[in-house]
Amino acid sequence: EGGAAYREAVRSGREWVKFDSADVGAHYWLGLSLQRIGELKEAVAELEAAQKLSPDSPEIRQVLKELRHGK
Repeated sequence: EGGAAYREAVRSGREWVKFDSADVGAHYWLGLSLQRIGELKEAVAELEAAQKLSPDSPEIRQVLKELRHGK
């Protein structure tokens, strides 16, 4: 089941963010994993953190736009 893998990715991602809160990739991949398990509010928060660290990233901007518009 993919859900278990995403839950493990969330657990690992949270550790990664604790270890290096300035890592754009940590916030981005944690946000995507949270999205996959339906934790949308937390996913948006992580992706917003990634966007603050990398404001010019079109990929982060697009994912946030889709999440905010329910896609």
